[in-house]
Amino acid sequence: MENKIEIHELVTSILPTQDDVVQATDAIKPFQQSMLKLQHFMFQGDPVDALAKLDIGQPRGACGATWSNTDLAYTCWTCGLAKYSAICAPCFQNGNHKGHNYTILHADAGSCDCGDATLWKQEGFCSKHGTTELIQPLQHEIANSIQPVLDALFRCWKNKLSDHISADSRKYNNGMTAAIVEMLSRFSDSSQSLQSFICLRMVSSPGLVEILIHSETFLRRGVVKELHRLLLKFLGEYSFKFEFAKCFLTRYPVAIKEIIKQGSDLGFLTNSMIVNFSMQIFSVPTLTHHLVEEENLMDILFACLEEVFVASAGNDGRLESVKWMSLIDVTILLVENILAVISHATAAQYMLHEQRGLLRTWLKISSFVQGMFPLMRETEIYISEPNRVERPLLVVYYISSINFLLVDRAFDANQIDHDISIPDNDDIKNLQHAQRVGGSLQVPESVTFLTHECLRSIEICLGLYDRTSCRLTEIQSRQNFFAIKSSFGILCLAEWPRIEYDVSSEGVSIHQPLNHLLSVILRNILIRLPKADIFGQLLAGCHSDGYSATIMELPLRLRVFCAQYRAGMWDDNNVNALLSFHWYTETHCSEALEADLFLLQFCAALAPADCYVERLLGCFGLSEYLSLSLQSTNEYELALVREMLTLIIHILQERQFCGLNKSQSLRRDLIYNLAIEDCTYDKLVAFSPAELSQDDHFQEILNAVAIYSNPSDQNEVASHSLHRRSKYLGQPIVGSFFDA
Repeated sequence: MENKIEIHELVTSILPTQDDVVQATDAIKPFQQSMLKLQHFMFQGDPVDALAKLDIGQPRGACGATWSNTDLAYTCWTCGLAKYSAICAPCFQNGNHKGHNYTILHADAGSCDCGDATLWKQEGFCSKHGTTELIQPLQHEIANSIQPVLDALFRCWKNKLSDHISADSRKYNNGMTAAIVEMLSRFSDSSQSLQSFICLRMVSSPGLVEILIHSETFLRRGVVKELHRLLLKFLGEYSFKFEFAKCFLTRYPVAIKEIIKQGSDLGFLTNSMIVNFSMQIFSVPTLTHHLVEEENLMDILFACLEEVFVASAGNDGRLESVKWMSLIDVTILLVENILAVISHATAAQYMLHEQRGLLRTWLKISSFVQGMFPLMRETEIYISEPNRVERPLLVVYYISSINFLLVDRAFDANQIDHDISIPDNDDIKNLQHAQRVGGSLQVPESVTFLTHECLRSIEICLGLYDRTSCRLTEIQSRQNFFAIKSSFGILCLAEWPRIEYDVSSEGVSIHQPLNHLLSVILRNILIRLPKADIFGQLLAGCHSDGYSATIMELPLRLRVFCAQYRAGMWDDNNVNALLSFHWYTETHCSEALEADLFLLQFCAALAPADCYVERLLGCFGLSEYLSLSLQSTNEYELALVREMLTLIIHILQERQFCGLNKSQSLRRDLIYNLAIEDCTYDKLVAFSPAELSQDDHFQEILNAVAIYSNPSDQNEVASHSLHRRSKYLGQPIVGSFFDA
């Protein structure tokens, strides 16, 4: 048994020949007999008795139980260390989660994280699982007996999988893989120490893990499914997860390319590896840190997403709905993966401080969805179109969430050495004064860089798509629109530009992630750096006239669209206009609405009053209204006037982000949502703007305004209801929402 060559020859002789497998009705049968013989050599006796004696009295490590989309999983916000951490129902029921905030969901892929200290708090482990540090290593004599045979078997397995061209070789590979996976699963279920030993030998076998990752392209789906179950279970071993992740990154872009080549999300059927394993890997902070800095993870993810967008775009650089909707699932997977990576502080800091080219690439990618799928008003015949709003909105939501995380990291606490203060109601009005006298506090360089890149992207998108008198005529196509000079165009104009755009006839898009990014940056500046020199540093190169005229344009068009919709001008349109209006105006999705309102307020503080009001009148189509000419009136004019006046009141008085601190805004938001219906914890988090839901006092404020009901049945969901003494103050149309 000590001679490796002899052992390899022994294993080869025990394995069935290709002719034996080809002639067999079921390819796995000949291999099952061979595996039984090899197990006798491994344990030098009956494998059943040997496995029964292993790990007696020892706890298990990570659970690793895998699930399908019919299984229930539990996400505990108290115990989970990552956004996507989850455990199976038995582990949840065997653990102590009394008083915790948790969610029951139908898991579509992945494995249980109970016992994995990189994804779940140890105090949240169930009684059956513990950390791998508590597991005793495999006994020395047993390890010495198993290792030579197992290593030889792994070498044969890898060599056979490398030959998968002919039908006979594929049948052989399917039978061999199914039998080996069956045996290793039995080993893993029998002993935690044996599982750890198997993982160590697998990563020590050159090329085995890599070819197993790529084997989904030539093995049968049933065999691949069982193989993935085994690998997911092995991910509980951190050393295996580390090596597996590096090999996984070689498969990731190849799988994305294959899906794009097929032109359909049906490509997931033969590329399920990236769906089943991506979140299991990208959710681990320590592992992700290494992948970002040493394995170029961000470059890989950004390149894949950009390739999807390029494949879905037309000659004009705009996404085409028919093309993109056939690849929408892979797009959602990619942005989910990027969000999981960026949620780790080290990844965002890496982009902001060490590899700013990645940040520029990300904003370029974001510009693909900026202004996509513009809605066109129908005035004659109703045209039925497929719903192209909901799933694209999910993509934009993820992109905006990534942008908000980048802003938080850019305003790193270590870079700002003063007390954070909440601006009062006059701060935006005082912007003009601040512009004249200048500021005394330096804006972090990462914030300035992010702002400049965001402004440049917004300006380029406006110049590419819009017919204005200040259009950037040198931009010819999306392929080269980022290869422009660093100086701004219309943003630096010293006189108010004349912009002509008719929302009614030229279309409007609710997808504006770059504008919302800019809004978040400016809000943070006012809150964290109220004395900063905004035009001297943050908006260097911009002029107040050109800046305000440009930045107010897209938010204003969306407000005009909403006004026209309420007035009945879009009644002949299909469901896409209805869904877009309701998404943009619904309170629980009002983050975009509030971000746009803030930009309108910001620009109003900078712009010449006459020019600002003139642009409001022009965009609302009311330029002739003040002439008092009866001939120019139409059936929608009075409704539009009312909507415009309401918007002006909002601009002058509404202060969700100014005048109320975070705690007050959060209290108001929670009361409003709970007044509508009882909500689970995760719903309240989802309904609240990201800036509010991440407040450190979220739980404290929630306890003050709501009553928590903990169901006795584990299958019921815990929820919060509005406390009787809490009352909803104010109305969401005009004036303040909060009564101090």
